[in-house]
Amino acid sequence: PRDGIGPNRAILQFQTEPENVIFHGIRSGVPGPVKVTTSHSPDDDGFTERNIELREMISPNDPERIIRVAPDDTDARIAEQMRSLPCTLGDLNLSVSTGRVVGFRSKEHLYAEPRSGDAPFISPKHCRGGFVAWPQISGGKPNALAMTPGLDGDLLLPSGWYVLVNRFSAKEDRRRVVATLLDPDRVDGECVAFDNKLNVVHSTNAGLPEHLAKGLAVFLNSTVVDAYFRQFSGHTQVNAGDLRSLHFPRVAELTNLGRRISDVMPAQDDIDRMLKEESIVMSEENDAVAIKQRIRDALRILQDLGVQRGQLNERSALTLLALLDLVPGTNWSAATSPLRGVSDMMAWMRENYGRSYAPNTRETIRRFTLHQFEQMGLVHENPDQPDRPVNSPNYVYQVDSSVLSLIQAFGTEQWESELDRCLGLLSERNRLSERQRNMDLIEVTLPSGSTLDLTAGGRTFW
Repeated sequence: PRDGIGPNRAILQFQTEPENVIFHGIRSGVPGPVKVTTSHSPDDDGFTERNIELREMISPNDPERIIRVAPDDTDARIAEQMRSLPCTLGDLNLSVSTGRVVGFRSKEHLYAEPRSGDAPFISPKHCRGGFVAWPQISGGKPNALAMTPGLDGDLLLPSGWYVLVNRFSAKEDRRRVVATLLDPDRVDGECVAFDNKLNVVHSTNAGLPEHLAKGLAVFLNSTVVDAYFRQFSGHTQVNAGDLRSLHFPRVAELTNLGRRISDVMPAQDDIDRMLKEESIVMSEENDAVAIKQRIRDALRILQDLGVQRGQLNERSALTLLALLDLVPGTNWSAATSPLRGVSDMMAWMRENYGRSYAPNTRETIRRFTLHQFEQMGLVHENPDQPDRPVNSPNYVYQVDSSVLSLIQAFGTEQWESELDRCLGLLSERNRLSERQRNMDLIEVTLPSGSTLDLTAGGRTFW
């Protein structure tokens, strides 16, 4: 307990993926409310906050008592959408289990080049672009399991349509839940073996109907599923138990969705659009999925512009969107460049994206987002009155005209050419890069008489 926190109240802090979430005032035996604050790192002073009921975090009907964190209104709507779906995998008469082949235990039976009579061995390296691509001869990794006498037949499943979900992912991956389809026509064999690093969705140890498998994979690859999964999983592993806890549409809805898929997994935006068109995800103005998509695209734009890692976060994405006056669901071509102060931006984020930043976050946005944007030439300070005092309540920012033209071309064929043009212009006035180029140099004379210029501070050279 801290000052002001009674014996039955606590402050809990732990790292989720990708933010740092703190719960204030969880009380034993008392049903909330709980204040949830979210920042981008433990040292980040700029945070969003939201008051929720305890039962929203820990459902009284959940036998596992899993803590689910919806740190903002957008995630809360996503959780509501997912909980409203009627089925679990068990209700769909489907099961999920980890792959049965553990590499080091079956090493002597695994071969890089398939031989006649071997069973195809499927591992994460074969999961490419939404469909299994087998074999993958390069790299010397296993592609086949030898069908030798005494080999445990329980390691194999009959050929058929299966949905595979990677158990492990990198922290930087855009999606935590990544589903891949095994098309039996692309994998030659009567039986198939799966690596233990994969979760396998099957129907009583056999394949699924084709369209059901396709619909299930598309649903698992949607933004709404990935966003919901991150609310109760703060690590990079997807367990079979996690998939069993998810809710799914009915068989008929998944089958209809699967009929829309040919032999290529759709792009992310197309997947999310299909779910809306099939009424699997609620369609509403400024809906939660559109908000997630817009923030994701804004982060991609910042990354393409060369923004430093410290500014590649949701706060920076929302700051950019506020300066462009781009609400969810609108075309990027509708971007404008209004004059906006920090308080105005925060109110805009709350109204259009459901992010309620604490009042003292103003200085964090100014120091750790807008300052870097201005140094890179992405925005300008007070273009209407350059001599405006720093402490003026009318202090404003505006997106650079070249950046605005670039962003209006996002998603079009002109994007790459506009990006090259814009980066060329920005490089001429990027003061962050200029500071890096002009660091103090130390001249070091080597015993041979030659010299080296080493940057001063921060590193030791041997």
